[in-house]
Amino acid sequence: MRPAPRWLALIDRVADGLLAASLLVAVTCILVQVVCRYGFGRPITWLDELAVLDFAWLIFLGAAVAQRTDSHVAMDTLVQALPDRPRRVLYLLRCAAMLAVLGLLFAKGIELTSRMASIDYPAMGISRGFLYAALPTTIPLFAYYLVSSARRALDGRRA
Repeated sequence: MRPAPRWLALIDRVADGLLAASLLVAVTCILVQVVCRYGFGRPITWLDELAVLDFAWLIFLGAAVAQRTDSHVAMDTLVQALPDRPRRVLYLLRCAAMLAVLGLLFAKGIELTSRMASIDYPAMGISRGFLYAALPTTIPLFAYYLVSSARRALDGRRA
């Protein structure tokens, strides 16, 4: 098997970097908001909105990155007891079901993004469409990693 192109490794590094930055933003927003609200008695209202917006992106980007290593939590005690072939078939069925759900999330994400684009966050003054844009933006990366996992299973490199 030939090595993956360098641009695929770049996509992985960018996803990891964005995930780390998103986590840093979320933690910083929450920490500053707690200090301002309870330490000084003067909350910063737009920090709450930014934390929620960032957390949505963090969740969906994190789910995609977790799929890269197939490290989502799974209850597979019974599946692991099966012979290799049925286990692989069940894994591929799981991947197919996940792809179907991702397709639905992608379509609904586009619909919600366009529907909410004209509504602004009150304190930040930016479109609420950015919240829902997390779905159609991160789902293709998730689907790519999912298909890669399924291909590895077909090649017998994943039990």
